[in-house]
Amino acid sequence: VSCGLADATDSCTDLEGDPEVMLVGDSFANRIYQGLRPLAEENQWGLSSFVRPGCPWMDDVYNDIANQISKECKRDKHLQDEVIANVDPDVIVVHSYPYRKANKKLTRISTGERMTQAEVARAAEETIDRWEAGGATVVYVEPTPFAADGSNVDDCLKVSTWADECDFEPVDVRSAVDRTLQERAEDDPDLWFTSINDELCTEDRCRAALGTLGVMSDETHVSGGVWVQLRDVLLAPIEEATKQR
Repeated sequence: VSCGLADATDSCTDLEGDPEVMLVGDSFANRIYQGLRPLAEENQWGLSSFVRPGCPWMDDVYNDIANQISKECKRDKHLQDEVIANVDPDVIVVHSYPYRKANKKLTRISTGERMTQAEVARAAEETIDRWEAGGATVVYVEPTPFAADGSNVDDCLKVSTWADECDFEPVDVRSAVDRTLQERAEDDPDLWFTSINDELCTEDRCRAALGTLGVMSDETHVSGGVWVQLRDVLLAPIEEATKQR
């Protein structure tokens, strides 16, 4: 809880080991952590995290929705770099909300200017450029879907007879950031792109349940249990990334 708030050193390290894997992102990263932690324990990796709900991971970017979370994101943006410098990770795993066209208040911290989707994608690439220049390999995990109509799929499951009654049409998570990084990963040996979305969705419909496990924990977040069950999706890219060292 104190990592990046009251401390940028020891509290950011959860497990000692090799290679050093670090998770970066927002509230979506809190869910993926539940799958990443057992993987780290099983493979004796070091594990650290810097997760700030509501705060985009890209350099010089915040979502200016004028609440306390966005104000703290703007104020404390420099802490992400401090934590990464102190941890010195071999692999950085990135997972976050799908910042897309619907997010019209993405703003450059240094100038206060609203950013286009292309500018946000460029900020993502420049951030990854810096991480790679510092010696890290990056695993970008595609944002997970949620219901386009804003419904709470988990609540639906609690009152429905059949799970498929709660299957949902997802938002389009294929933002400019997502498309740009997937394309870059095809040629960049230090960037890996992975996703669980094909395990959950067809082209226009997502399952409310994965076996007996509810897919969503609230209106926007896939449950941590889904990440535990599908955690091997993270294993191969992290193993391959560490071979690059």
